[in-house]
Amino acid sequence: MGRKKSKDAALDNLPASIRLTAKKKYEVLIIKELDNGLYGECRQDYDGLNQIVLASKQFKNKKDVLITFIHELIHAISFEYLPDKQQLTESQVMKLERGVYNVLKLNGWLNI
Repeated sequence: MGRKKSKDAALDNLPASIRLTAKKKYEVLIIKELDNGLYGECRQDYDGLNQIVLASKQFKNKKDVLITFIHELIHAISFEYLPDKQQLTESQVMKLERGVYNVLKLNGWLNI
């Protein structure tokens, strides 16, 4: 099932869900804004769901959308593949987010 069209084509190009393990899938949810003012958040077992949530109001351009999606995806990967006491810190996630974005961009996998 598809997602409702937004004003931002970058948001429309994101998948409705993403599978991280054979048994775990994360819904990619786009809402207007988060109560905490963040660009996005990763929710693990939130009312029985796993979600990557993006706040559309915060994005100024396509790059913001992609970087935030990568950032929250790294959090989800950390939740699924690392033991609780070894979860990535916010600082580590931010460094990886930039690194992943740059690799994708430099190799022509992003059209920005």
